[in-house]
Amino acid sequence: MLWSAYDQLDVAFLDEAGNSIYDMPASRKNYSNTLAFRFGGQYHAFRWMTARMGMYVDESPVSSDYLNPETPSMTKMAYTAGLSFRPVRWLSIDLAYGYVRSADPERTGSYPYTNPLLVKTGMAQGLDAAAAQRAATSAFAGNYTAEAHTFSLGVNLRF
Repeated sequence: MLWSAYDQLDVAFLDEAGNSIYDMPASRKNYSNTLAFRFGGQYHAFRWMTARMGMYVDESPVSSDYLNPETPSMTKMAYTAGLSFRPVRWLSIDLAYGYVRSADPERTGSYPYTNPLLVKTGMAQGLDAAAAQRAATSAFAGNYTAEAHTFSLGVNLRF
């Protein structure tokens, strides 16, 4: 995965004409490129049914000092299973299940967060922009874990 392209998040509030009303301080990401491993297979059990299973491992693109809840920040493992039923030649019904969890039981980290309202307040109190940003920056720390169950249903018609 080419995560290194995501080096920072810039947010600007624009008026209707597209002019900037307020620019929030850039949020540094420092993401690295990672690998994602995917394995799977299918078995054509009967003329009318195909079974599928798979798994993947998606490596974390970020170190613990830039861990945050807004984007993918932990290594994930997923397991999938599915069935396709073809009761007639022109119709296929697909059922699938996926289970995703973090590979780390719990990941602890922090992220340097700058509160834009405190920056504005510091500048109003006479601090220059750099000093106001330093005063408004703190660590956003937490323990993160992830788990998800996904279900899907698909219907395919052939013409």
